[in-house]
Amino acid sequence: MAQISSTIGNDDTHPTHCGKSPIVTIYTKEGCHLCEIAYSVLLNVQSRIPFVLKEADITTDEALYNKFKFEIPVILVDGKECFRHRIDEDQFVMALSGQTRTL
Repeated sequence: MAQISSTIGNDDTHPTHCGKSPIVTIYTKEGCHLCEIAYSVLLNVQSRIPFVLKEADITTDEALYNKFKFEIPVILVDGKECFRHRIDEDQFVMALSGQTRTL
């Protein structure tokens, strides 16, 4: 598994998520322009809705790199893949509230 390079947020309670903040993971790598855009959307939403944000650099794990090298960014909400390549802010908010959008 890839090493999580950073975690932003906390495990504060979130009323729409069974008492715990959702965990959002973004698979990324340095120099990925689409990843930078997606990350900006995540931070924008996080300023309004609490969730734990984890970033995983696919270049630190050969299996992840081979799986996602042409797919990043890949975004998971509580372990369920919700977005590849691009993220829609409104759909992301819905996924956080339990109206899961999975691929």
